[in-house]
Amino acid sequence: MIDSGLLFVSLAAYLIFLLAIAWWGGRSEEQTRFVSLTRSRWVYTLSLSVYCTSWTFYGIVGSASLAGWMYLSIFWGSILAFFFSSILLRRMIAVKNLYRVTSIADFLSARYFRSQSIAALVTVMALVGVTPYIALQLKAINNSFAMISAQGDSTLQSFNAWVPVLSAGFMVLFTIAFGLRHLDTTERHPGVTLAMAVESLIKLAAFVCAGLLVVFGLFDGFSDLFEQAEKLRQSDERMAGYLSAPTFVSWVCYLLVSASAIFFLPRQFHLAVVENANPNHVRTAQWGLPLYLFLILLFVIPISLGGLILGYEPTDGDTFVLQLPLQSDSPWLSLFVFIGGFSAAMGMIIISAMSMSVMLTNHLILPVLELIPAFKKLRRHLLKLRWLAVAFFLYISFQFNTHVGDSYMLASMGILSFVAVLQFAPAALGGLFWRKASRAGALAGLLLGFMVWCYTLLLPALIKSDWLSLDWLEAGPGGNPWLHPESLFGLSGLDTISHGVIWTLIFNITAFLIVSLLVPGSHEEKEYNREFEEVLRNEVTDKPVFELPHNIFLPNKVIQVREVLEEYLSHQEAVDLLHRALEEKGLKDQSYGTLLDLNLLQKEISHRLSGSIGAAAAHRAIDRAAFINPAERESIRNLYSDLLNELNISPHELQAKVSYYQEREKLIVSHSEQQAETIRLLQDQIQQREQAEQDRFEMESRLQSILDHAPSVIYLKDLEGRYLLVNKQFLSIFNRTLDQVIGKDDFALFSQESAQAFQKNDQEVITLGRPLESEEVAEHKDGVHTYMSMKFPIFDQEGNTIASGGISTDISDRKAAEERLRTFNQELEARVQERTQSLQTSNEALQNTLKNLKTTQDQLIQSEKMASLGGLVAGVAHEINTPVGIGVTAASSLLKETEQLMEKMADEMLTRSDLENYLAIVGESSQLVLSNLEKAAELVRTFKLVAVDQSVEDMRSFMLLEYVKDILFSLKPALSQAQVKVDIDCTSEILMYSYPGSLSQIFTNLTMNALKHGFDPHQAEKKIQICIRMLDEDQVEVVFSDNGRGVAADLLNKMFEPFVTTARGQGGSGLGAHIVYNQVTRKLHGTIQASSEPGQGLTLRMSWPRDIRETIDPAI
Repeated sequence: MIDSGLLFVSLAAYLIFLLAIAWWGGRSEEQTRFVSLTRSRWVYTLSLSVYCTSWTFYGIVGSASLAGWMYLSIFWGSILAFFFSSILLRRMIAVKNLYRVTSIADFLSARYFRSQSIAALVTVMALVGVTPYIALQLKAINNSFAMISAQGDSTLQSFNAWVPVLSAGFMVLFTIAFGLRHLDTTERHPGVTLAMAVESLIKLAAFVCAGLLVVFGLFDGFSDLFEQAEKLRQSDERMAGYLSAPTFVSWVCYLLVSASAIFFLPRQFHLAVVENANPNHVRTAQWGLPLYLFLILLFVIPISLGGLILGYEPTDGDTFVLQLPLQSDSPWLSLFVFIGGFSAAMGMIIISAMSMSVMLTNHLILPVLELIPAFKKLRRHLLKLRWLAVAFFLYISFQFNTHVGDSYMLASMGILSFVAVLQFAPAALGGLFWRKASRAGALAGLLLGFMVWCYTLLLPALIKSDWLSLDWLEAGPGGNPWLHPESLFGLSGLDTISHGVIWTLIFNITAFLIVSLLVPGSHEEKEYNREFEEVLRNEVTDKPVFELPHNIFLPNKVIQVREVLEEYLSHQEAVDLLHRALEEKGLKDQSYGTLLDLNLLQKEISHRLSGSIGAAAAHRAIDRAAFINPAERESIRNLYSDLLNELNISPHELQAKVSYYQEREKLIVSHSEQQAETIRLLQDQIQQREQAEQDRFEMESRLQSILDHAPSVIYLKDLEGRYLLVNKQFLSIFNRTLDQVIGKDDFALFSQESAQAFQKNDQEVITLGRPLESEEVAEHKDGVHTYMSMKFPIFDQEGNTIASGGISTDISDRKAAEERLRTFNQELEARVQERTQSLQTSNEALQNTLKNLKTTQDQLIQSEKMASLGGLVAGVAHEINTPVGIGVTAASSLLKETEQLMEKMADEMLTRSDLENYLAIVGESSQLVLSNLEKAAELVRTFKLVAVDQSVEDMRSFMLLEYVKDILFSLKPALSQAQVKVDIDCTSEILMYSYPGSLSQIFTNLTMNALKHGFDPHQAEKKIQICIRMLDEDQVEVVFSDNGRGVAADLLNKMFEPFVTTARGQGGSGLGAHIVYNQVTRKLHGTIQASSEPGQGLTLRMSWPRDIRETIDPAI
């Protein structure tokens, strides 16, 4: 059961966490040390995983349950497309950077001569396609909350109706606060991107955890899951849809749909292109995003199979991801999965709302404001209009979810939205890779593709949702089957999606190609397209190739365009935009410029303004400002014409020459760069050699320093024994100067005897070619010293010996210490021998003492046993006395009655009534005698059993609980006299095979110890608790505790030692606990632990094997 408080607190904490992440991410862009994180390739890659919505999180499992392997095409289309997306993404990012593109609509508009019509059409198509998809996300949030609240209390269920409202409200505030704080939407939103990356990690972890629960929690691994699935397949019709294989046409169509969606969905384009901080991040995303999708894909089949095996219907497949954790009674995991699904829906809604609000304001609202004079003043409030657009967009999505609900249209809207976005692909791809693509062709393809999408996919969805008549789906419009929306022109036998994909692409691509070829566009559009193509080839240059007069007064032009900019921006924003444009083109401090400067400045201002209002609106605004008047425009045309006339070449030849010189310039630049690289390498080599020389010099200095500070004598000799190098220690010890040593041999420096020994060792080293360690003696001023010398050969590169070296360490002090140690050892041996004799004598005395102590200990133990047995016999005798006494009294009474009867018989006074009374008395007395004798016999039997077990060391099988009760029964007199109550807690009977005598001694000693030492005489309630249970299949645990006075800490640590007692002088020997310890640990092969607090009683925790035979070595 999910607690309502836990759910609300967890959800609130998660939302606050996302807000904090987004806030920190936005702030970190202003702090250099954190820019590397927000602009990280990993954050970029993870943010693209917004592609995985709640339709993926929940719906893909439902798709697998209903349609079998079709879901794989949705994944593999995206995986393969993105894996090979480098060229496409890099080109789109290049266009975004130069033209300051803000959305997919702006991108297509910028490619096709800044067409407002294309931008508006794309916006409408996206609005129609994406709005129901947003409604689907809200529905997923609502349904998942309803599922989780059904497992909770009534408080949760009462919030079901408020969940979509509160969720949508939070997303509106989040989008405005972190995604739409500035008008220029080409500015990155690092906070939002980082929050989306974190959400992607959470939903991946939640989905994988759900999959692991199914595989390893509900089933015993993958093999068990698939084995049960195979059994179900053979007997259950519910597996029919699961095993269905898609047709080749359907597979290809779904691959195309998913491949285009991952690039051209408004949210995907925004994150992949608009939010890209570095084109090189594409390389990581190429494999990172496919890997993310593959990890999701890995557990789709297990979760789907798990739900079907557990009895759920395939139609409930959308709920399996959350329903299975709920069923497994895993509240924390269920909560985590719910938050994962919530993240999947929220991320998609936030990014879609951001991108759609920009498209709505720039391409639908702003053109309307331009047309209506009364509304033109609102152009300066575009940012606030975007905020309203976000609220409006989510409001209509919310209403769509409310009114459409569980209809066919909403359920199928995910894939319908993908097909709607597919209509952008021909115009986008053609615009990037086909230079002849024209504005008219793109507009025709988009319009026709959208119309066919509405007819073949949207219309059937509306009809199946009972919004329109079924006549069109039964016989076609007007009874014409050729116009049937789901079998257009007789194309039948396909599923609805594949049919729609085929016809939309046919109409879209055909119109795009034909109209582009027939209507190539105006001269200005062709020039614009040529420039666009240069952008893609990275061949754009702003530098003029010839000199022009600086006769354009720039301040007037700046004022002129600033007035137009202030129609959309504040005064300060307009000034800042112009300042950045002038600085970018190098005209900031110039009063006059050329015509080309003016033309380039206009383009820069237009591009920067397009970041705020879109490329099409920016182009119209700059044209309206007349930044370049007709005369100046004509001058630019004449300038190019004059240039062509002077060169006496055609425009085509000019383009060819320009291309040639551009290529030549590239070769020269490349050659120069290669030469510069060669020079740099040579300089590096020179620096490396200089550094090597410096390092060698420093190394020699360090080596000489090491030699001079070494405590040993170090030297180097040539093959004739002449010294080549010595350290300072050599000169100091032998009182020589360097000139007196270098070039001299040992005969010139030492005595004849020492020199001969030195040279003998040197020659042996040179001859053998290996190190030699030996002791050598040399004369000092204070006498002869002994050295430990390590001599070694020095080889050249060819391995020939060229010199010998040596390191000699003065060991004179060590030798003297060795001599003193040898003398001390001899003295010590004598002392040890003397002491050994003394110890042998002491040892014999100690052994005798130990033997006496062992005998005394055995006697004390036997005494303790006899004391316990005596107490037991006294108690049993007292207990037997009662029934025997009653029997004696009854027999005496019967004897008296018999004597009276005999007297009456003798006197012949016996009556019938006297005889009947006598017989009644005989019967009662006999019954009383018999019952009391049986009680006495039972006491004797119990005593005999316990007594025999305490004296016999045999093993046998017995029931533990029954045996413990017998032991306690024998101690009943002592317990009754002490007024102590014994409770036994044993949930089940335990059959043991062990030493019952040991158990009898353990429980008797523990009970008697508790009675003697455990309780205060004036204690009101005295209680002994015995708890018996099985630790596992082989171990029995017994906890013996009392509520008495307890044991002090210092005594507790040694209570199992012999002769430790609290009743010294009261008859206690101190061996009771010691006997218990030995019986448990040695006899029963168990363990015992004691714990106590003063005033809290004593607890003994014991454990031993249930079957003692398993712990006994058979060889013993």
